[in-house]
Amino acid sequence: LSTVDKIEVEKFSKLASDWWNPNGKF
Repeated sequence: LSTVDKIEVEKFSKLASDWWNPNGKF
């Protein structure tokens, strides 16, 4: 993975946890 890929994966992981978080943005 390149550095950019790593950043994208971390960003997606954060979004995913927000998605499943009842108190999250979604």
